[in-house]
Amino acid sequence: MKKVLLIVVLAFLSNVCFGQITLFNSFNCSAITFGAYNTNSFAIAPDLNSVEIYNENCIWEKRVSGLPTFSYIVYLSKNVFTLSGKYEFILATYNSVTSRNEFKLYNEDGQLLFDFEGYYPASIKNNKLITYSITTGMSPYVKIYNIAGSIGLNAAENVDNKFCAYPNPASSMINIKYSVSDMQEMVIRDISGKIIENVLLDPAQGEIGINVSGYSKGVYLYSYGGLSGKFIVQ
Repeated sequence: MKKVLLIVVLAFLSNVCFGQITLFNSFNCSAITFGAYNTNSFAIAPDLNSVEIYNENCIWEKRVSGLPTFSYIVYLSKNVFTLSGKYEFILATYNSVTSRNEFKLYNEDGQLLFDFEGYYPASIKNNKLITYSITTGMSPYVKIYNIAGSIGLNAAENVDNKFCAYPNPASSMINIKYSVSDMQEMVIRDISGKIIENVLLDPAQGEIGINVSGYSKGVYLYSYGGLSGKFIVQ
């Protein structure tokens, strides 16, 4: 009897110790981006001509089809660039003539709202969208746009300051801010999803410098602890 009781107790402790991580959902998709600023929803690309939008509970809300072929989804937001109450997202589309990505803003109806051309929409501060040229030598290097919506100070700090890469774009060194309570690994991937580098994050530092001089030009994704971001090497 004692032996049986011990087995039951050990099984219970095993579930307590190792049962914290469970699969919530999974998707067959080419790209995914989580909402920023005024929405907790997220968007996936079931193919590179469509965007599907889900709320934070993984409940499907909207499919936008017939889009031009794109490389990835940059942002998903609502009431930031327009005040229509509709979802809005920025897509990176590859221009074979100029051999570069271009960035276009669409709404949930698939309507093209704005073309940022070769300027990457990097961050929003003080209700201004800051964009950087992704082509070396392009002038002007920075363009700043007024936005229609208001994201609030807390949202701006949460997105822009606590987890960001700078200078962005970069050609030699890039610095990434982070916040961890223990040693964690940050994974850096290229736009195809291939792992380029793994770096260890020290909780005592809060910022890490990465030498990207050996990286090919393009967009890179970095992630740790469920957070993710992007930077450009030029």
